[in-house]
Amino acid sequence: MSGGLGGHEPLTFEPGDRPQHLVALPGQPESARAARGVVHEALAEQGATEWAEVAELLVSELATNAIVHACAAFEVVIRVSPREIWVGVVDPDASVVHRSHPSPDAPGGRGLMLVDLMASRWGAEQLAPHHKVVWFALDRTTRRRGVA
Repeated sequence: MSGGLGGHEPLTFEPGDRPQHLVALPGQPESARAARGVVHEALAEQGATEWAEVAELLVSELATNAIVHACAAFEVVIRVSPREIWVGVVDPDASVVHRSHPSPDAPGGRGLMLVDLMASRWGAEQLAPHHKVVWFALDRTTRRRGVA
């Protein structure tokens, strides 16, 4: 799959851009919490703590999807610029990502709905025959979208 989902365009970087943070985590339930911690530390290091709450929530959703659906280790990739915070979760499951529409009484299936509502943009891209990245971006030039 190439390009974003839901009409969102993939984020592009300048040649030579590299992730500021890249952390591999095991495909275990406690790794969602670890992913939140990685994002928190990265944003604190970059002076972007006003975005930490929403970024932590969204990475937790993406990490949980990787844990549940890929059942394998995954990586959290973070890039922070003055304009944007970009967070991706890379996993070894190339399955197409779909935003679900769960019934009101369904116990799950709302993770990508939250990402869609709270991120400036998001998408999924195939990286190799057996890997994908699901990512979100937060536009730092607009008013912060919080989880208040």
